[in-house]
Amino acid sequence: GDLDIYLMIAGASNYLFRNDINNGNHWVQFELHGTNCNASAIGTRVRIVTAGVSQYRELGTAAGYCSQNSFRVHFGLGSYTWIDSLIVDWPGYGKEVFTGLPADQLHVFQQHPLSDVEGDNTPLVCRLLPGVPNPFNPQTSIRFELSKDGPVSLKIFDVSGRSIRSLIRGDRVAGPHSVTWRGDDDQGRLLPSGVYFAQLEAEGKVQTTKLVMMK
Repeated sequence: GDLDIYLMIAGASNYLFRNDINNGNHWVQFELHGTNCNASAIGTRVRIVTAGVSQYRELGTAAGYCSQNSFRVHFGLGSYTWIDSLIVDWPGYGKEVFTGLPADQLHVFQQHPLSDVEGDNTPLVCRLLPGVPNPFNPQTSIRFELSKDGPVSLKIFDVSGRSIRSLIRGDRVAGPHSVTWRGDDDQGRLLPSGVYFAQLEAEGKVQTTKLVMMK
């Protein structure tokens, strides 16, 4: 969140302008990886909402002669410490929505492999996808798709089979979903490194995927 400016000058020395002002404001960064679109996710539109305030960025690298922007999308948040919702509009392949993201972190997202252009008639299936990233530190996104509206349970278990975190319990609509797990239990305590399992119960099926947390 402590952004500096590096100024490139053709035919002369470059300059680094350091920002040493510590005003206590908050920030968030996103790193996006395309699956169906280009791998660098160039052209992706990103919008965040914090307490009803929206901010917008479009991922691109062109910035002028002999220069380039970062692939990471950066937002300043002022006094806000939480992002209510993140809307990622992948170029040509629809939108994904993520909720409840903490500030002062870099969040990494891989495009949902089943997201597609509007009007595609490919039937939806009930499916639990691998966590992204995995292994992870400090958090991972658990993604799943529903073919119809209905009750959903998504829990985290340790290797002994003990339920340690309930991420979702309630009705969800058909379509793709994503939930962020930060390696904590139901009391908010951070768990140690190791192997865990995400279990999805929906549409009469039980599906499990392995998660590896490394610190």
